[in-house]
Amino acid sequence: MKIHIIPDWHQANAVVPQFNDSRHQAQLFLSQGQTVELVVLDYLPQLRLLLANAQLELANVWSAFDQLQHIDLKAQLPLALADLNWPSGALFVRLQGQILVTVNQQHYATVYLTPKTDAALDHIDLYEADHLIQRLILDDRGFVSQVLTFEQDNLVRRDYLTPSGQVAIQEDCLTGQVTTQQNWTTQTQFDSINSLVKAVLKSHLSAIPDLDNVIMASGELNREIIQSWSFSQPVVMSWPANDHEAMADGGHDKSGFNVVQTPADREYLSQQVSDDVDISIIPAFSTDNHVELTSNDMMNPIKKIYWTTKSMSLTDQKVVVTQLIDLLANDFSTTIIFESTMLYPEIQAMIDHASLSAKNEHGLIDDDSQAAFKVRFQILAPQNEIKRQQLMAQTRVLIDLDEHPDQFLQSLALTFSVPQINLVATSYLVPQENGQQLAAITDLKDVLPMYLDNQDKFNQTQRAARELAKETNSEMLWIKWQQIFNKLKL
Repeated sequence: MKIHIIPDWHQANAVVPQFNDSRHQAQLFLSQGQTVELVVLDYLPQLRLLLANAQLELANVWSAFDQLQHIDLKAQLPLALADLNWPSGALFVRLQGQILVTVNQQHYATVYLTPKTDAALDHIDLYEADHLIQRLILDDRGFVSQVLTFEQDNLVRRDYLTPSGQVAIQEDCLTGQVTTQQNWTTQTQFDSINSLVKAVLKSHLSAIPDLDNVIMASGELNREIIQSWSFSQPVVMSWPANDHEAMADGGHDKSGFNVVQTPADREYLSQQVSDDVDISIIPAFSTDNHVELTSNDMMNPIKKIYWTTKSMSLTDQKVVVTQLIDLLANDFSTTIIFESTMLYPEIQAMIDHASLSAKNEHGLIDDDSQAAFKVRFQILAPQNEIKRQQLMAQTRVLIDLDEHPDQFLQSLALTFSVPQINLVATSYLVPQENGQQLAAITDLKDVLPMYLDNQDKFNQTQRAARELAKETNSEMLWIKWQQIFNKLKL
């Protein structure tokens, strides 16, 4: 039996979207020795690099655009500047993330490197009289994969090429009309590129055994697909945490099973569907315990508090910051890592003001004590998966007081046996065991000290976290998926 996963990676380029359910599901199945096929519907010319960064090299891949562009190449072989034809006398100037090309002192082209990684050439913009006329999209297997044509700086045509440079698909960007010639269909005209992708997917799925399982991410295109025609294979629709807008849009009634991430998601989805629609909770992120890798024990001289928020109001954030400032004033070994999607200058101003009266261990205020106070409160923009793992491995306690706590961070807290403090109930927190559920934000100041200073309480919390982590480790998540696959075949 093969597991076919249809992700929603339309926003990806050289990096799989962070905290992506399909990515973690594929990693889970591969870790359990299963055969996984990623059914990629998005145009991703850097897919090999993307899969390597996501540790998904062992997965089989069927790409809709590889099928449409008649691409049989598998190996990654990125193009270099020397592989391309340039006019005589072209000059190349390396800048951050790009290479500027001039010919006869005129701007001829800009070569862009892959975003975030700069690992390879990504695309090339060609200019004429300082106007963009073409954009060449490069495939990481060593050819120009797509040509975008501009007139008066407006995109008018998109050509998808074969490795030999022939036009396989031509898209009129003004009308959306698509012209193509394929060996799996006699139809040559489609009203949009999505219509063409749907058609080639349907052709591909017709060759998949009926007993295989299909998991669809709940992206917009996938919802359109599952509502427009029936699958012969069992289909599971996978919904990311708190994606209630997508849930309200539909698609859940046409799938054989729906998988959500939290009890709150199941409650919301159950209100959108009929009573006979199956809904199961299977978190995307496993909690395989790594406490042996951490240094978040009571003997560590530096105690790090990881506070995260995506949705707290500025007023509530100020309440939390006030309590943390009071804590730092009397605890010289504690630091705050504050990760927020909204970096209000008012928060930094509160910290700067508090630093003016910050004393050192001897009760004196000087430049060093003020600078040390500021350093102990670090404000960060949202971090990627790897950075979050590194931070959590050194964290003493996680604070997440949002209405919908961050599921990835909560799973990491269990993975690294870190106490958690929330305002709402979640599957990752048993109050009085592996953390606390506050009745009000102002209670934070009374709860934090027990995890920072009480050895017995801290040890008890870590033991509870390790036990709770067993409920969502890789083995248990795989068992939950097996139960669903077995139900679908009844």
